[in-house]
Amino acid sequence: MDPLLRRFQSLLGGQYVVEREIGRGGMATVFLAKDLRHGRSVAIKLLQPELTTATTAERFLREIQIAAKLQHPHILTLLDSGASDGLVYYVMPLVEGESLRDRLLWEKQLPIEQAIHIAHQVASALAYAHTQGVIHRDIKPENILLSTGQAIVADFGIARAMFDSNQQSITAAGLPLGTPAYMSPEQASGSDRIDHRSDLYALGCLLFEMLAGRPPFVAPTIGQVLSQHVRTPAPKVSSFRTAVPAEVEAVVERMLAKDPKDRYQGAGELVEALGLLEAVETLERRTPNVGWRRLTPESVEATRAHPQTSLGVVRLLILGGTIGGVVLAGLGLAKKLAPQGAAPAPGSRVEAGAVPAGFVSAIGVKPLDAIGADSMANMIAAGITEEITAHLTRVKRLKVLSRTSMEYAVRQRWPSRTIADSLGIRYLVEGSVQRAGPDAVVTLQLIDAVNEGHLWGESFRMPVRDALMAREDIAQKALVALAARVQGIDAAEHDSSTANLEAVQAVARGRELMGRATPDDLDESIRAFERALALDPKFADAAAGLSVALRTYVDLGFLGRDLYRTLAQSIQWGDRAVSLNPKLADGWVARGTARLDARAKPETVLLDLDHAVRLAPSSGEIRVFRGIVLAELGRYDDALKDVTLGAELDPLSGLTRGGGVAMTALGARQYRVAILEARLAQSRDPFVEYWRVVEAAAHYLNGEPERCLDIKLTGIGLPLHALCLWKVGRGPEAERLIDSVGATVGTGRDAGIYTTGLVAMYHAQLGHAAEALKWLERGFAVSPVAIDFRLLDCGLVDPIRNDPVFVRGMDAIWTKVQDRFF
Repeated sequence: MDPLLRRFQSLLGGQYVVEREIGRGGMATVFLAKDLRHGRSVAIKLLQPELTTATTAERFLREIQIAAKLQHPHILTLLDSGASDGLVYYVMPLVEGESLRDRLLWEKQLPIEQAIHIAHQVASALAYAHTQGVIHRDIKPENILLSTGQAIVADFGIARAMFDSNQQSITAAGLPLGTPAYMSPEQASGSDRIDHRSDLYALGCLLFEMLAGRPPFVAPTIGQVLSQHVRTPAPKVSSFRTAVPAEVEAVVERMLAKDPKDRYQGAGELVEALGLLEAVETLERRTPNVGWRRLTPESVEATRAHPQTSLGVVRLLILGGTIGGVVLAGLGLAKKLAPQGAAPAPGSRVEAGAVPAGFVSAIGVKPLDAIGADSMANMIAAGITEEITAHLTRVKRLKVLSRTSMEYAVRQRWPSRTIADSLGIRYLVEGSVQRAGPDAVVTLQLIDAVNEGHLWGESFRMPVRDALMAREDIAQKALVALAARVQGIDAAEHDSSTANLEAVQAVARGRELMGRATPDDLDESIRAFERALALDPKFADAAAGLSVALRTYVDLGFLGRDLYRTLAQSIQWGDRAVSLNPKLADGWVARGTARLDARAKPETVLLDLDHAVRLAPSSGEIRVFRGIVLAELGRYDDALKDVTLGAELDPLSGLTRGGGVAMTALGARQYRVAILEARLAQSRDPFVEYWRVVEAAAHYLNGEPERCLDIKLTGIGLPLHALCLWKVGRGPEAERLIDSVGATVGTGRDAGIYTTGLVAMYHAQLGHAAEALKWLERGFAVSPVAIDFRLLDCGLVDPIRNDPVFVRGMDAIWTKVQDRFF
């Protein structure tokens, strides 16, 4: 354990157990921890030791205790704090969601209504805090958390505590008192006359950025940014976004006034102004309510909606906490949807907007709402959502957003227009499932998300038992409705799967459990698919699901099953799915990916994935798998095209970003791309260490071992951390760490497969061919996927790549693996 972390854990005693680092900034490090007394997860922020001393800790704690008294729905509560041995920390609830900075990573300019909504909630938090005598002093996107549609302000009063209790040491460390991009003129000039109006200026900078896509002042150095805050008039939001109403621009302009006397004089006054703007925007852009008729499907008359210019999304990764350290790394431009005018009349066909090459239009399926706490309604809603998505992916030339990305967008409570602008789509399918006595009522509607017009709607009422079985017919109706309104697409062919309701329920249960990816859940998932096949041996969906569940068990390296035998079973069930229903894309994917793990000839695997692409051309998952196969064939340029298309179809998936684009870019030796995509994966899956491993490996191979050491690797990535230590000349530390890791591999519930492979990479870099081979043989003795081939391609084995011992050994390993299956 890191010495500082050991000191910190000792300070916390038996009340909190630190699990891992989840964030780091110039002033503090944030840890995920378990509150043992209350059995909950919390976030603990530890201030950098060099910024605190024993003489100032007491004053610091006194200041943050004042902030801890703040109780407001839009303020993150301070739960606890402490200081000892030169360490100062405070404890906060762990918030499920993302920061505003994370959100701006994916969406350069927020919808006007949403930007005002966030600013309104932050202003209400400020209004309350100011009445309690607490000024924030560091309002910025990193300190605004977004959870279940609500904005929550974090670190209230901390900047003031840092200033008042430790001004000298902070100044000596060269750290700004606040964040330059959002600093009021009086802060920037070093004035000691800072009051609540400074927070309102910072919020003005924040609102400006949400609307314009950049802070009001940008310059190469911190000094230049501070000078602009003091001397340069703020630019107009309309210079960067013409659609911003004049009333909104006027509010922002007043918030950014240089003289505090010219700003709003209280946050309450600002709350009223923003509340009025929010009400006007909501009224003007509200989608009209459209009723639905019960008992029999009825078309819903489309309505005309307020047209709005659509804004594409530039995916920018912002590195660093202050404007002086900001690097805007362009990751590609999401395609713009051109303004289409008002919604069409009923029955008319719609010209598709601008979409990626090869597609004529784009659509997403929002997870259906299950109204009421009813498990059957939940199952029906999930089944219909999945079925509609699957039907749509079979349509040629239609871009279909993946279920993963749509689920994320809905969890974040993005409005329909936000989903359209952020994810580059034109149409949305949405609806609900509700129990009505013995019946289930299913409602569906197709909307033009750009123009906010309803194009089609139907409702269905049927016995609950029939609703799940009717999912394919319902999905087909949605597809036919879309095909009738969008030029260039046709309704795909539709096959019934099974007539056994219990088998359908078992498959739904298996898919739900498979998503949890724990040994016990995967075991139960496998049993659920097996039950479905026992009920209907010809159910191809169940055979494909069983194949994928078995392969997933192998990929995660759990010890409860013989991994070679488990993968062999996965291949067999993939074969079975293909033979039962050759028109089922999932069957070809299941067999192809299982064969890929088993080291089948890549050309053979590619045939399976090509077949799957023809059946479901809009599946992001299939595109990613196909790209991985192309990479194994050495066709990395083609591979990157496929995985990038997969990421466009599934942009909010950490697995697609990390396992697809980042890993393939690493294998292709495009290290900067790998770093950026690995960071995107981390922003979506912060608890998956493998994405940090990819980033660290890319930094190491890019000649940046010091940056590799900045990445917190605590589990499977420790061998890579040791490698970076060795690279910077800390050989003895590296040796001790690699010895420690080697002694513990395989002692947990998993086989430590990927750790084993990374230990081999450590020895490969040191030129130890025999030792590297020994570790690879050890891993492959347990699992056919002991190391991803892209790690072998990325440059880590270059020092021994042509060593005869290594070449002969790897040939023998691949032969042994293939002999177990073919």
